[in-house]
Amino acid sequence: MKRIITLILAVSMTLGIITGCGSKKQAVDTPAPVANTTETPASKEEPVATTPGTELTDFMSKYTDTKTLIWDRMSAKFDEEENLTFAMGTLGFAFADLALIDILLFDALTVKEGDVFKGQLMFSGIDAWKKVKGDIIEFGYDYTYVEEKAQSKSGDRIVTNGKLDKSNNSLVYEFASESSGKVISKHIIEVTRNSDTSYSSQSYFLDLDTNDGMNKNHLTGYLTWFDDKDIISYLVEKDISDTSFTYNSIFSKKNIKPEEMAAGATVTMKTSYVDGKAQFEQLESN
Repeated sequence: MKRIITLILAVSMTLGIITGCGSKKQAVDTPAPVANTTETPASKEEPVATTPGTELTDFMSKYTDTKTLIWDRMSAKFDEEENLTFAMGTLGFAFADLALIDILLFDALTVKEGDVFKGQLMFSGIDAWKKVKGDIIEFGYDYTYVEEKAQSKSGDRIVTNGKLDKSNNSLVYEFASESSGKVISKHIIEVTRNSDTSYSSQSYFLDLDTNDGMNKNHLTGYLTWFDDKDIISYLVEKDISDTSFTYNSIFSKKNIKPEEMAAGATVTMKTSYVDGKAQFEQLESN
């Protein structure tokens, strides 16, 4: 438990801040499957999530260590060149995976019922679950507001589902918000650790038309490959018709670069830091 709390604090500094939730009613029933993550077989490799009970923490620790190293290198370059344009262009890489901070909290669930661990998440008190079966760890929660809190109304719902495949070092986490019984936004993050210890990751944000004239069923994605020395990142956009959108999943797929992830979407920005050279390219959207 002490290790989990320590890492939560460390990752919070890297990925962002921990945000809490208001009063709620909750459901913790049968774990729901994660949508839109078609798996492709990958060769066996050395897993990084090896400690029983804290596999999610193990995976996030390795991910955060690598991300911190490349971010420190880039930050030093920003300071040296005073390259504000490139610095702003990399903010997506810095903040697109903020939701991953939640994942560490699931390792602190201690009440075991069969192969499912249940309990309340630290900081928020939300009832959650984690299911461990072989190399697959699934986790999530189903949370409904019972009173108005910030921009959320009574009856608004948040549903999260995630999965870690220890054998292939692959993670997916989906976060959906509902209001008046309709999905109004989705956030999907996929991370795969490659055999050379680099990472391929993608973070998609879906905003739906809520009849306020602001959102127009718009999908935004941050697609990134990085290791401890280099990074390549694309910002992509796509207009869609409804919540049942499709994307090019990288779950259990290896060595996928942003160019391949971006197939079918419009690339609006490219940033990279390779061999000590920073590049930034702003593209016009259709």
